[in-house]
Amino acid sequence: MRILPIPDLHLERRKLNELPPLNSPFDILVCAGDIWQSEPEKSVQSIVELASGKPAILVPGNHDYYRAGSRTNV
Repeated sequence: MRILPIPDLHLERRKLNELPPLNSPFDILVCAGDIWQSEPEKSVQSIVELASGKPAILVPGNHDYYRAGSRTNV
């Protein structure tokens, strides 16, 4: 199984549309912490789209948890 780890994206509005396509072959995408700066729903959707139908595991980091208003989104 090929796991593609992606740590600390800190996505925000201006970066959501700038995610590059993934050129490495993978079986599962693991986004390891600090995924969003703002707009958690759109950030998570961007990761799902980036995974292109393959499984994706999103592990919240401290920024995700402590970001104001995001605790219900974790």
